[in-house]
Amino acid sequence: TADQARPTPQASSDSPKAGLGPAEPAPATRPARHHASVTVQAPRVVRHRRASRTLRVARRPHARHRITEADVYFPPVFVDWAALTPLAPPVFGAAEATRFPGPLFLLPIYQAAAVQYDVPWQILASINEIESNFGTNTHRSSAGAVGWMQFLPSTWRTYGVDANGDGIANPEDPVDAIFAAARYLHASGSVQDLGRALFSYNHANWYVARVLQRAVEIGSIPQDLLTSLTAAGRKDAGALRRATGATGYLAAHAVPDTIGRVLLLDDDALAAATLGDDRAQIYACGRDDIRAGIIDRRVLETIEYLAFRGLAPSVTSLRCGHGFHTKSGSVSEHSYGAALDIARVNGIPVLGHQGAGSITDSAIQELLKLGGASRPHQIISLMTFTGAPNTLALGDHDDHIHLGFAPVRPLEGS
Repeated sequence: TADQARPTPQASSDSPKAGLGPAEPAPATRPARHHASVTVQAPRVVRHRRASRTLRVARRPHARHRITEADVYFPPVFVDWAALTPLAPPVFGAAEATRFPGPLFLLPIYQAAAVQYDVPWQILASINEIESNFGTNTHRSSAGAVGWMQFLPSTWRTYGVDANGDGIANPEDPVDAIFAAARYLHASGSVQDLGRALFSYNHANWYVARVLQRAVEIGSIPQDLLTSLTAAGRKDAGALRRATGATGYLAAHAVPDTIGRVLLLDDDALAAATLGDDRAQIYACGRDDIRAGIIDRRVLETIEYLAFRGLAPSVTSLRCGHGFHTKSGSVSEHSYGAALDIARVNGIPVLGHQGAGSITDSAIQELLKLGGASRPHQIISLMTFTGAPNTLALGDHDDHIHLGFAPVRPLEGS
């Protein structure tokens, strides 16, 4: 794989307590979705020609130089480059760790619900802050709305969901409530018209404007910092106490039968789920990598995401079997378990199936929906996509899709 370093794109992205809570979604016109345009780029051949002009440089006299010991070249010291590990990324300071205004353990929930229902995670965080101040004020509103996301009981009966798998759909439970809000917004047409969906959630233009403004502010957290904050929040999942009194994101007996639940699994359970998923074909040596716990969870999330989206991947390269360096000489993201190569999708080879309308196009279009910490900073094939700076076309990627993730920077004190 010739994964090359490129800048990680940064995300850019009065109280409703007297409010109505989400009402039944109003019918919305659903215009056809427009896919990002795609360009197939052939490998570029560069031919060098001898310059037609000769540059004449005047020779200048110089003083006679005495050879000293400093001028003598000594034999180089042998370095086992393959045994090196990447330099540790710099630590985020304590001030940067406070960029998200709520408890960090909520970040994985927003992002898991966002992936399952195709809703921006920043919108879910904004609604949660405005409706209940991240769960610190879940009292019944004057309109009768309750819980973390302030649902009317009648709306909850239709859109409430048992996201954490404990057998109860409870608006007082953060996981259930956040997933239900994402489900409601999706049903209200958020993919086609996010503003209309928010207006359906609370019938006030000021509310729509406030949610969107706050979402943009929350979404301004840089991608690398958001990834670190999300990882720290996952470690702190035990601080989340669900309505039943249990802690953590999922009930002990929860079945990982949705992509949302899979994304809330701990690292060991996620690895087991990936290895046990017959839809994903992973080469034997790569399966050993996963069992050894040396593969970044974002790689495993991506494999499962594609499988749940009906685009079963055949993974041909993780860490095992891949070189320490790329062809360009930089340290490969495969070397620290943060990259994967996919050679087939649904059994169809990437080789010979690239370009608009191809299986490769379908897979990359789906991957571009990933946001938050799950977003790859490299998607390499023969194609680039308008509005997607993390896509890159390289001629030696005619037979596979490469997905890479930047190293997770540690947070001070975590």
